Amino acid sequence: HSLMPQYALDDQLYVVFITQLGFMLKMPMPEVRPEEAEYVERDFEAAGLALQFHEEGEGFFKTAKCASLDDKYGDILSRMRDLESHLVRHLELQVLASLSELLDAQSVLAELDCIL
Repeated sequence: HSLMPQYALDDQLYVVFITQLGFMLKMPMPEVRPEEAEYVERDFEAAGLALQFHEEGEGFFKTAKCASLDDKYGDILSRMRDLESHLVRHLELQVLASLSELLDAQSVLAELDCIL
């Protein structure tokens, strides 16, 4: 018993990226009777689709290709944010290491400003 052929989904399939979840295949969830749900789930699994969650009539699935994209590209935005945080922290440490020299320079410049 296969329900998958009933769905013409070619123009409704999307690969989306969701932060912390990765790449997923998004497609409309079929409307099925409760007694058919087991068959639909089996059809999805047989097609290599692992349902992660559904929302507003859309299913979000992991596939082998999505996992491959996760491995190859990962969460680029989060990696960029992590790198940015690392660089800011490194800059903070450099400024703190030179703090006494910066305070001395500030004091000298303040005196100079008062004299001029």
